[in-house]
Amino acid sequence: MVGLSRLTQMNLLQQQVDLAGLGLVAGWHEKPSLGQLKSLWNSLAGGPVSTPFQTPEFLHAFTEKILPGACERFAVFSLCDEVTREPVMLMPLIWFRKGPFRIVSSLDLGLSDQNGPVFGKRCGDVCGALKPALLPALLQSILDCDVLKVCKIHPTISGKANPLFEVPEASHEGHSLYLDHQALEDAVTSSKKSVYKEARTKFRKLQREGVTLVEAATAPERELICRTLLEQRKKRHDAPDNLVSLEEENRENFYQYLAGLNEDKGPLTALALKNGEEIVAAVVLLAEGTSANGVLVSIGDPKWHRMSPGMVLFVKSIEWARENGIQNFSLGAGLHSYKNRFGAAMQETKRILVPMNMRGRTYVTAMHAKRLSQEIFEKAMAAE
Repeated sequence: MVGLSRLTQMNLLQQQVDLAGLGLVAGWHEKPSLGQLKSLWNSLAGGPVSTPFQTPEFLHAFTEKILPGACERFAVFSLCDEVTREPVMLMPLIWFRKGPFRIVSSLDLGLSDQNGPVFGKRCGDVCGALKPALLPALLQSILDCDVLKVCKIHPTISGKANPLFEVPEASHEGHSLYLDHQALEDAVTSSKKSVYKEARTKFRKLQREGVTLVEAATAPERELICRTLLEQRKKRHDAPDNLVSLEEENRENFYQYLAGLNEDKGPLTALALKNGEEIVAAVVLLAEGTSANGVLVSIGDPKWHRMSPGMVLFVKSIEWARENGIQNFSLGAGLHSYKNRFGAAMQETKRILVPMNMRGRTYVTAMHAKRLSQEIFEKAMAAE
């Protein structure tokens, strides 16, 4: 590998021997279809352990609506049992260019709040032994890029340790806010926090005006709520909950496509406060296993604002999470101050930024300099 130190190359070679000793072989699945993705995920022992952003539906929607205009390639890296050829771990990745640099990354581009590999529920022992060899195995298999970049790496994936969080190459990126099982329980059963009492009072006022809470049960219902939500957000650019940039039309198409992808239950949940056919406020969540993530929320006609429908729906989302067995409810990207009202805890996120050659070293050096200058600026602003 051009650009890597001799010591690093020796370490990678050693890890390759260790990977073979585990009885695993590496491979690639080029741009698998939705059916192929589901088959791969379901072939993991005990079923897949995945973030809400690495489900077959999310990946398929990404490849259909985002990849054609932004990326060169989509493939799933796999580590399989060398005898049975059944996958033990999967890592969906995209190739794209940023100026002269070719980047390999998780499927992010501003749409994913959590990233990591996908592995089987019964692969715990193998995953533990594989952890030190996972990243070297991946690096050895990627030959056509300048930089490997994986951001927003959380400590756990649906309650299981994220194998990428503890690798030596993972460095501090920032923090996210989340509610664990106990916080979700307290939010529903306790009245200690004034925000929950206020939300219940406001919801009763909304109910007296004929407003009801609905959860979309079909694909057309999810599409309608999602379409209305996106239209409402366009009209309210200054919303504090603007977690995902919607400036590009293909991103709007992405959510619409994902909302209508499955007639039955998929990773996308749409909740709305409705007054007849009018949508007062709406929220979109992504959920998988015991994890859920808020991604979009909107408020409609200003006449409802005095009853705080956005806050009410946020609390209703938390209640939905608790009722549906969620153990970790992420409040989305960003440390917006309003999120602190809900009793959320802070957790560290990490990123992996590995140069694959001398060109990649230039990119990584520039990224480190950019982050350092941003941190200096933020400290200077805070000191004023």
